[in-house]
Amino acid sequence: MFSLVSAAITASAQCTPGADYPSANWADTAVSPGYGVWPDTVENFPPAFVGVAYSSNLSFMVPDQVTPELAGDDPAAQAVIGSTIQEFTVTDVQGIPPGMIYQCNQSSCNYPGGSFGCATVSGTCNAAGTYPVEIFVDAVVLVEIIPGFPTPVTQQTSFTGYRIEVGNTGQIELTQAPFIVVPNPASDKISVKGFAAGNVVDAIVITNMNGQVMYSTTVEGLASVDVDLNGFENGMYFVTIYNQIGSEVVKFIKE
Repeated sequence: MFSLVSAAITASAQCTPGADYPSANWADTAVSPGYGVWPDTVENFPPAFVGVAYSSNLSFMVPDQVTPELAGDDPAAQAVIGSTIQEFTVTDVQGIPPGMIYQCNQSSCNYPGGSFGCATVSGTCNAAGTYPVEIFVDAVVLVEIIPGFPTPVTQQTSFTGYRIEVGNTGQIELTQAPFIVVPNPASDKISVKGFAAGNVVDAIVITNMNGQVMYSTTVEGLASVDVDLNGFENGMYFVTIYNQIGSEVVKFIKE
């Protein structure tokens, strides 16, 4: 994901901070901690394919203070719960597939506490495989070592659990019924059907007309996948169904 290769960070990413969260209430502390990353490590990045241009956005909101969730079991972090997070900077990313780069929406990859940000992973990989990605961050926390005099202290941390899977391209041979989306048009939800013994599916990804990933999931042994369309604007969408040798695209309309 994040790449500190100079060519990767000199240009701004083609994404809009705050635009790709799963709902308008994503940063509402009544329904969430008020910070986080989308997609998360469960949803993860959509799969890539050898020799095929790839682009996917990562959106995030920087927390404005150290919370118990952020502190976890780290005694040093627990000691500064409630302290202001002044800023954080992405300092390194390891594991990004060869041929891909990571671009923050600003070249410094530096964000003040409480702000929105985003980044784009893009490029063309020529080596199939699963690429675990680790993100390294320096967070500057204002700690009152002397009461009444906050002192900036840099805390280094890293995040794991992300991956980009790169498969080989090809054409899916439809030995069973074709993949379909029902209902189509749809208003509340859709079902993607057609998974059968001859159509073993690894993942599905839904994108809008602008190429923005709206939904993705892995598929293991299911006959179909149901998708809630809450948060989808009216318009045309593309469902890409992947297996290990290829992909197929099915269109549907949200109204």
